Amino acid sequence: MSQGHKANYIAPRAINRLEVQWGGKERPYQLHTAEGEEFKYEGGTIYNETAPLEMSYLDRKERIQFDIADIGTYDIVLGLPWLRTNNPRIDWSKGQLHWDHDDSVPEQPCQNQASNEPIQQETAKRYICYLKAKEATSQPLTTTDLEQKNDPLLSIPEEYRVYEKLFAAELETGLPEHTSFDHEIPLKKGKEPRFNKIYGLNQTEMEALDKYLEENLKKGYIRPSTSPAGSPILFVPKKNGKLRLCVDYRMLNEMTIKNRYPLPLIDEMRRLLHGANWFTALDLKGAYNLIRMKQGEEWKTAFRTRKGHFEYLVMPFGLTNAPATFQNMINQVLRKYVDICVVVYLDDILIFSPTLEKHKEDVHHVLQALQEAKLLVEPEKSEFHTQKVEYLGFTITPGKVCMSENKVKAIKEWPVPNNLKEVQGFLGFVNFYRKFIKDYGKINAALTNLSRKDTPFTWEEPQRTAFQKIKDLIASEPVLVIPDPTKQFEVEPDASDYAIGAQLSQRDSEGRLHPCAFFSRKLHGPELNYQIHDKELMAIIEAFKEWRPELSGTTHEVLVYSDHKNLSHFTTSKVLNKRQIRWSEFLSEFNFRIIHRKGSDNGRADALSRRPDYNVPVPEETQVILKGNNDGDLVPATKLLMMAGRSSTSLTSELDDEAIMEFHARPAHGHQGITKTWKRLRQQYGEKVTRERVAKAIKDCEVCLKSKPARHQPYGMLQPLPVPQTAWQSISLDFIVKLPKSREPLTGTHFDSVLVIVDRLTKYAYFIPYKEASNAEECAYTFLKYIIANHGTPKEIVSDRDKIFTSNFWKSIMSHLGIKQSMSTAFHPQTDGQTERINQILETYLRAYVNYNQDNWVVLLPIAQFAYNSAVGESTKESPFYLNYGFEPTAYGERRAGPTAIKAVASVRQIKDIQENTRKELEFTTSKSQKGIDTSSNGKDTDTKTTHGNQPKTSPTQQKNSRSTGNNTKNEKSHRHLLY
Repeated sequence: MSQGHKANYIAPRAINRLEVQWGGKERPYQLHTAEGEEFKYEGGTIYNETAPLEMSYLDRKERIQFDIADIGTYDIVLGLPWLRTNNPRIDWSKGQLHWDHDDSVPEQPCQNQASNEPIQQETAKRYICYLKAKEATSQPLTTTDLEQKNDPLLSIPEEYRVYEKLFAAELETGLPEHTSFDHEIPLKKGKEPRFNKIYGLNQTEMEALDKYLEENLKKGYIRPSTSPAGSPILFVPKKNGKLRLCVDYRMLNEMTIKNRYPLPLIDEMRRLLHGANWFTALDLKGAYNLIRMKQGEEWKTAFRTRKGHFEYLVMPFGLTNAPATFQNMINQVLRKYVDICVVVYLDDILIFSPTLEKHKEDVHHVLQALQEAKLLVEPEKSEFHTQKVEYLGFTITPGKVCMSENKVKAIKEWPVPNNLKEVQGFLGFVNFYRKFIKDYGKINAALTNLSRKDTPFTWEEPQRTAFQKIKDLIASEPVLVIPDPTKQFEVEPDASDYAIGAQLSQRDSEGRLHPCAFFSRKLHGPELNYQIHDKELMAIIEAFKEWRPELSGTTHEVLVYSDHKNLSHFTTSKVLNKRQIRWSEFLSEFNFRIIHRKGSDNGRADALSRRPDYNVPVPEETQVILKGNNDGDLVPATKLLMMAGRSSTSLTSELDDEAIMEFHARPAHGHQGITKTWKRLRQQYGEKVTRERVAKAIKDCEVCLKSKPARHQPYGMLQPLPVPQTAWQSISLDFIVKLPKSREPLTGTHFDSVLVIVDRLTKYAYFIPYKEASNAEECAYTFLKYIIANHGTPKEIVSDRDKIFTSNFWKSIMSHLGIKQSMSTAFHPQTDGQTERINQILETYLRAYVNYNQDNWVVLLPIAQFAYNSAVGESTKESPFYLNYGFEPTAYGERRAGPTAIKAVASVRQIKDIQENTRKELEFTTSKSQKGIDTSSNGKDTDTKTTHGNQPKTSPTQQKNSRSTGNNTKNEKSHRHLLY
């Protein structure tokens, strides 16, 4: 509880652990500490809240709504809304709560109300001191409505507010004139930009595209194009919820000759700043729209949309040489002052002067030049009239330029070890630098002695001294060297479950690797839920952001070593999510190459991301799930059929885990289980493929772990249905409903359900797109079209008690056709367990391959049907396809063993023999299974005793009530919604 918090808060980790439902707030608001500092979580803005949750305290229960925020090590904080609603009495000596009326529980959920009233400063400061003494990571929060942000001009000295246009929020200008620094895109010899396919957009994105085209055509920034080149576009969300158009220029950047603009040398910086005592640092906003594309170069920037083909007349974001062109422009704008009173590197400007009076004069000159050039300055990121400033990774004070503390913060803040394991983790990191530290073994003896057998763990003065001295030595020269822009940089990033870390290094004249800087931080909020691929990629992104001055415009290619193999293909991957596209656009200004390296060789960055203070205790069951997430391969889910150009594996080559996983993940194979995948592989590769090898390769498949429901032993006595005598004699029908609407491409019809029809002997299934609103007449026609037309009239139909199957029309049709209806008990789908199981198989398949918007599942149904029907069944020992047609189908990209690709079509008699053998096999399997049921499930569970006249009753959760929303929750398994 905290009277210092203006709302009730819950931590993101508690949301994940408790699987709490949550959504966006109608009115997001910003958080500040009582001291006015911006709260770090989500950029200081609270966007999300939970549904009302039930909480209990002894015998008292109530419903409370929480806002989601990082609140340190606490799971929840009950703030002023709860205190005002409940008004408890607090016994501070016993740590207990009391109510004057214990049976008085609020009827309405306790909800947060955005408040503009700040905490009184005196009270807040006392509370801060109390909290810091108890728990340093939690601070009281005050709320400020987004609309009441401070005027940015208030942070600017009054004498500079005359340059109002310079500090405006947005640039207001038309098409600029051509100048000497127009942007050019030089291409490598023999390379030409290609015409790429268009990415799909949803309705909201199409509306944003219309607005973007209208505004930029009006300004003259773009024009219709007839270019033979065409890069695709997509939209990524901004922090304010709006969409920003991004052009995917990765292919164009790959063939562009890079332009260099290296960081100023440290010796040059020291020479220029000699005698300077006053400093002002300015941060420029993007001014790319002020730079024209060079005449004749516009066609290379062409981008494709569904509304037409366009090209840029101004320099767009995302081009690899755009920062170099911007550097050229800003040098021209400030040419009178560069190296006299100004140092400028990209959008970072440093003004320096010997006296305050001279400094104010210099600042006026620079601001005037920037305003005349129609540039913009970010006031909140600028500093005026200071004698200590951070610039390009250096801390600058009068007479001194030294390395910034941020470069060694990750080392200096390394926490004191609490056990032997944490000591070993620290030693594993520092051992990389022992060759640079004189008398390392002597200094480190007090720590290494703790690793001796039978030595108890103690942390006393010798250990404390050794630990601190090693940290100080690593953070100083000659271990830590000042970056040299003329040499090649190496970046070693890494990510753990809860943190990311990286090291920036360069090699000396003897080829030894010296660190230049260290970086690490905790993951926050949604970042904790990223897949391991994106966590590892984010470590690279954050490292490049941290060391942007050092890594932009380098003379040599930056080498990035990652222990995540998939990242080495990131720059050429054809399938990226929106977050990755945003990151790709940021990385476009750097010249780098990602190189895979084994995790055992990446120990420096690995140690930084696994500092003990970053670790959070994880329940054992959660660790199992996280292991599956981390070990699984990333499977793109935005393509339709994934017909990638991977060459078929030779029948004589040895299958590795990656090849088995790729085979398992093909849409035609449907992410099926170990046995089905194994049998498919044996059809193609023969007897050498073992089940154990397949199990090892796919047991931690990320898509399977996320999309397949958990299994448990069914309750009650199990009674399987009798085996049919012939194929298509007995069939089962069921619906999967409440799906996101999906459009059939040929007819344009939108469907929201699937009709599943299964032959109970051969297990052959049809997956038919359907509308939930369809009536019995439409269902009867579908039945005629797919079943009677292809297989004749069945004798029996097993179904649930859907309104269609209980309608008079349907009963009349069944009666005229002589079909027996076998319907399940109400709310007991296990009666038709076969179709229910196939429904689960289909839902699992769709979860694995559906796109981000979940609106392409109709197009996936045919290949899903093929994947299911071509898989060998456990009970029949053959595939449903073979049992119906007498031969095995060939999937695309697949090769069969033997002289022919497909078995010869069996005769009619052979098919009947096959079906008869299958029937006998099913009867044997069912009998065998029944014995197992009798000795396992039915041996453990008690059969419910009923007498004649008793009526079965449904459980309360199966009965309709006033809270019912009409939404079907059958698909809310691993994730909320149908598919993810």
